[in-house]
Amino acid sequence: MHFIYGLVDPRTSAVAYVGITDNVYARFKQHLNCTDSNVRKNEWMRQLFSIGLIPIWKLIETVDTLAQARDREKYWIIYYLEKGIDLYNREHVRRSTSIAKDKINSDKVISGKVISQVDKKDLVDMTQTMEILNVSRAYVYQLVGSGALIPLKEQTIKIRHRLYFLRSDVEQLLEKAMQQKRVSNLLTLS
Repeated sequence: MHFIYGLVDPRTSAVAYVGITDNVYARFKQHLNCTDSNVRKNEWMRQLFSIGLIPIWKLIETVDTLAQARDREKYWIIYYLEKGIDLYNREHVRRSTSIAKDKINSDKVISGKVISQVDKKDLVDMTQTMEILNVSRAYVYQLVGSGALIPLKEQTIKIRHRLYFLRSDVEQLLEKAMQQKRVSNLLTLS
């Protein structure tokens, strides 16, 4: 029996890494020890450790054979990437999958849009997003984790992330929240 699993970032509740194993305990221990060659994932793990957190292990799927596990791992990696989630096993995905180059080989591709192709005035950063929506940083991360708000991520050479969102996405989310509030207010008046 083989398991397709996700490592979930406890700060955002979003899957951050997808993998396969036939020994859950041993593989999770390897992740916690940062003993594999995935530098990017190990950096993320050390960030979590530095603030007293560890990733959450999430079972995604169970299959019978290693071949099935590899196929399903690729499926789930593509699934999360197409949802705009920046997986930390991205470097290994490049070697192990045959996804179209524009979906995975660019560090700046999210939902088919490349940051360099988006007009900078159409982007808002985390602080601007918090101000527009009048919410906390934690709540923005909840929106990202739930898929309600898809970030564009621009990676720097130092493997630090700065989140950007399309202004139109943030404004649509605000409008939707305002409409729900108006409906809620109308219901309380009746």
